[in-house]
Amino acid sequence: MNLPITKRATDGTDLCLFFTKIFIFSNHFNCLINIDGMDFCCSEQYYMYYKALVFEDFESAQQILSTKNAALIKRIGSRIRNFDHFKWRRVSILIMAIANWYKYRQNPELRRILFQTGQSLLVEATSRDLYWGCGVDISSPKIVEKNKWPGKNVLGIILTDIRTRLLS
Repeated sequence: MNLPITKRATDGTDLCLFFTKIFIFSNHFNCLINIDGMDFCCSEQYYMYYKALVFEDFESAQQILSTKNAALIKRIGSRIRNFDHFKWRRVSILIMAIANWYKYRQNPELRRILFQTGQSLLVEATSRDLYWGCGVDISSPKIVEKNKWPGKNVLGIILTDIRTRLLS
């Protein structure tokens, strides 16, 4: 388990950077999560399972539940039948927030590490995702130029908000 990489942005914001399953803040990080009486191996599994249910692709939902490999889960989730991007965008943030709320609520060690990030902004640092991530790779010197990120860092914002809510 790797802790996030910390940097200071050019605007003075403290950043906690993560990407890939080796970091606990990744959706691919393996940890038991129980939601509505069902066990999930990671937040990605819950997210993709729910995505399959929304589009009534029960075969994919079953495949997602039957694997514990987050990369394979993501691949299955990318091929869900009857997928409607607009419809999914309306609920995807809520589903991601639910998955991560339970992840940190139910796992004391992960919650402790989340709290140790203090007031920093959590950042999914990847150039491959302009929605969930910030759009800049974790190793890029441009990662500290927060105001120039091409991505939205939605996952990082969700995690930062969950930290605030769990602390209150």
